[in-house]
Amino acid sequence: MTISGLARHEAKAAALGMLLMAFAWPLRGQFGHEWGASLTGLFAAAAVSLVPRISYAASFGRSVFFGIFGFVIGSENLPYGALINRILSRPDWSGSFTDLLNLFFIGALWGGTGGAYLGLGLSEKKVSARTQFFFLSAGLLALILMHAGDSAAVTASLQALLFAGILAVNFFGLRSVILQRFAAAGFIFFGAGFLAAVLILHAGKLGMLAGPHGWWTLRDQIWGGLGGAGLLWAAISAHRQGLEPAHQGPENLQRFNFGILIPGVCLLNTWNVYEKWYRSMPPLESPIGAAVLGAGALGVLGAALFFLAAPQTIFSASNVLKCSRFSVLFCAVYLTALAVSKSVVYSGWGVWETGFTLFLITLLVFFSSPRLFFAPPPAA
Repeated sequence: MTISGLARHEAKAAALGMLLMAFAWPLRGQFGHEWGASLTGLFAAAAVSLVPRISYAASFGRSVFFGIFGFVIGSENLPYGALINRILSRPDWSGSFTDLLNLFFIGALWGGTGGAYLGLGLSEKKVSARTQFFFLSAGLLALILMHAGDSAAVTASLQALLFAGILAVNFFGLRSVILQRFAAAGFIFFGAGFLAAVLILHAGKLGMLAGPHGWWTLRDQIWGGLGGAGLLWAAISAHRQGLEPAHQGPENLQRFNFGILIPGVCLLNTWNVYEKWYRSMPPLESPIGAAVLGAGALGVLGAALFFLAAPQTIFSASNVLKCSRFSVLFCAVYLTALAVSKSVVYSGWGVWETGFTLFLITLLVFFSSPRLFFAPPPAA
């Protein structure tokens, strides 16, 4: 491939990757907490697998496993809703420095932890089973302690300690450039994304911004897109440096991801919607809601059974690209439909949001150029 051809391919990958994360973060907000956060890990793995080097796409199975794990752990942080509301309640930015700094670190630790685990899945160094066990155990222990903690300071300290510990183990032991780069990119770009989105929102609220009315309220799209830009920078710069993921399998992990983990993300968010619908006040009584959830769950189970029963050859290096493309697009469509229906079925079409329209537009972009997903670079 010529240099200009490679640059065009990288530009397409970067644009589509940013769009994936700008799509994933507000979609996460529709479901909330751990199960919603798992979506950001799934789509982050999909975004970096778009890099024009087939080894990155072939590592999708590992990157999605560690990406989901990392972004779920990273989501266990200080609640930022009240923090943002406090910033927006002030007539200007004076007196908001501490709150803005806290907001930066919330986004930075979330993105940094997610990026570090994602980088572990894509590491150019062979990662021993013992090292993988250490990283996973450290994350689970931090998660348990954060749930047991009774103060925001404890939660923030544990999150910072986990992130620093990951960097230290990598620096003194694993020495993975890809892990280091993804951790740094996630920390800087997601932190900056959280900060920029709220500053834009505040400026728009004060009438300081021009353009279509209300665009500045799309905070999740803004910080998701900026965070995605950081992850794509890390992946593309590693690719240009010739750093290849050391692990391409194994095929059993691919089967687990496509047959259990990815459908599990969809089903857990389906259950989350069920609880919000049928345990809400007033509870949903329309049979349409039950039909939507039932049909969706059957569709996800059908996809899971297909991958669990599929022959081993379907998880070969060439076929795994098709499996990855199908899984990502299936999840995008299914979770969009679930996010829209959970509001519309319960409250009617009057609750339609601008974000729903953007979801549909993004899906049209995805399906208008499906071969951009996980496609190897064109021949020279």
